Amino acid sequence: KGRYVTPARPGGTVRHLCRIHGLGYRNPRITRTGGFCMSGVTLENLKRGIDAALGRKESCLALTNAKVVDVMNCEVIPGATVVIDGGRIAAVLRGGEAKSVNARAVFDCGGKYLIPGLMDAHVHIESTLLTPGAFAAAVLPCGTTRVVADPHEIANVGGQLALRYMYDAA
Repeated sequence: KGRYVTPARPGGTVRHLCRIHGLGYRNPRITRTGGFCMSGVTLENLKRGIDAALGRKESCLALTNAKVVDVMNCEVIPGATVVIDGGRIAAVLRGGEAKSVNARAVFDCGGKYLIPGLMDAHVHIESTLLTPGAFAAAVLPCGTTRVVADPHEIANVGGQLALRYMYDAA
């Protein structure tokens, strides 16, 4: 019902977010199908993703009519289509490029914003008085998909056993 598919900072701009995160430049290494973490990708999966991006094979999902926030290039891509295959983004297509999309499921985003998952670069989960699972349940709906947790407080109070608990519970 809101403006966002994935929650973003209302009133914030892409340029503002890029300045905050030191991304106030255009990265020439990032392309429309590149710029994603490629760890764990096999050559076969890569070929399949390229075929899905080019519409030569059916992809799992296409998110259409979205405003994609490209934080690497500090821009919003209106009317974009995001092609997802094998649990990975295969392509982000601009307007007319999306004519050849072949997907099992198509979801119309209705012009809402799509943003990458946010990261909290320094958090003390134990200070929230939540377990790691409950903390994740609280922050995921707001767009935070990863954190760098600093468990020194629980380690100082509970020692190695408490630290092990935090590790296992994460």
